Amino acid sequence: MKFTVSLILFTIIAGIMMVIFNIALWILFVLVIAISLGRTAYIIHILYRSQDVKIIERFLTSSMKNPLYNYTLSLKNSSATIQRRAIDNILATYKSPIMQATHRANRAMLDHQYPVAKQFAEQIPNDLLRNYHLALIEATQGQATAQHYVLPKPWMTSLIAAVLHYKKGQLDEYELQKNNTLQQSRGIQYFTNYYFFEHITEKVKMSKAKQKQLVHK
Repeated sequence: MKFTVSLILFTIIAGIMMVIFNIALWILFVLVIAISLGRTAYIIHILYRSQDVKIIERFLTSSMKNPLYNYTLSLKNSSATIQRRAIDNILATYKSPIMQATHRANRAMLDHQYPVAKQFAEQIPNDLLRNYHLALIEATQGQATAQHYVLPKPWMTSLIAAVLHYKKGQLDEYELQKNNTLQQSRGIQYFTNYYFFEHITEKVKMSKAKQKQLVHK
């Protein structure tokens, strides 16, 4: 919205200046098109190529009216209430079977209702996306069968491996697969995966702190 307003103001001011200095109007049209294309290319870079969490976050913050971007931004927050509210907004906005099944599975996962999450994941009408969600649900429960699914992206395979290593307490292997996942991720998915692992890292730190307290008692 801010960009649109700025572009309109630029067009008006530039148009006035061109009339005053007798500059051909086609130059203005070329400038406006070039600026618009540049903006589009920049957004595509953020969405699909960037690995800069701060830049991606700024974009998401400026686009919070979009329920999907709002949900992605909520993943930074460890509050289940905030994430749940964002998911409910998606479910109320998008009625397609793939969106409903995917985010109902996500909501059930958030509430640790894994059998329910699996039921919804099995309803996802896209085979590869369904496989990923089923693998994630099983990996979160520490089930080795999570490795048996065919996954379309290398980062998905690395993420599932990272979760399984975490569940087994194999933290060195977890770190390796976590780093692999982030190296293989781009754009919005990088942001999502980054904070997915940040929350796990918080749990690891808390677990280590408790162990130290027990040792010193």
